[in-house]
Amino acid sequence: MGIEEGTIKENKSIHGESFSLPGEMKVVIPMTERKEPDFDADPFLQVDKWAPETPEETPTDLAHQHDHYLYGVKKKIAEE
Repeated sequence: MGIEEGTIKENKSIHGESFSLPGEMKVVIPMTERKEPDFDADPFLQVDKWAPETPEETPTDLAHQHDHYLYGVKKKIAEE
């Protein structure tokens, strides 16, 4: 076994060339220092400042029954 190089992207490993690995092997993945988010630089971290308020008449089951409210289909039966 040698040293293999590759990239991890979206939780999947991407390798330059095909190679075989043993059935079980230990790996060491060095972790970089965790940085605190920069709330001033990223507007999506301040969504409560720019997102519109939800109207009071918004149905409480909107996420579950979105097809009913968007397309007028029959409401789904609530699962318990």
